[in-house]
Amino acid sequence: MIFRKNKNPESSQKSGKTYIKKTIIILLILCILAALAVFSLDLIVTRSTKDQIVTEFHDTYDCILVLGAGVRNGSPRPMLKDRLDYAIKLYKNGVAPKLLMSGDHGRIAEFRKSEAEKVTRERRPDLWKKYLQTEMKEV
Repeated sequence: MIFRKNKNPESSQKSGKTYIKKTIIILLILCILAALAVFSLDLIVTRSTKDQIVTEFHDTYDCILVLGAGVRNGSPRPMLKDRLDYAIKLYKNGVAPKLLMSGDHGRIAEFRKSEAEKVTRERRPDLWKKYLQTEMKEV
């Protein structure tokens, strides 16, 4: 086998530039296809659920349910803020007399425990006394 040295250094530079151009074109095409896929899916979901989205309310309801979506540093995250703003708008328009919020499972567990302790203390003082003794041993 005979290896020949490339006598024309410009040809190797041209091939490097064409490789970069082809790579950029392929990446642009992939980005455009990805964007089209996202917009197509959005269009499909929006059209298929159009009849399920209620924007006008003619009746009054018992309450407006706001599903939790997280709070960080005492402020609602953007999704929760949007939900709250819309619920407040509905409330002010008289759709329902109450807002019902979901979420904050930590406080719910804490509330359940305190209520269970309260009921046990009132109804079963003997169990409450045993509970306090075991709590004192663990501390």
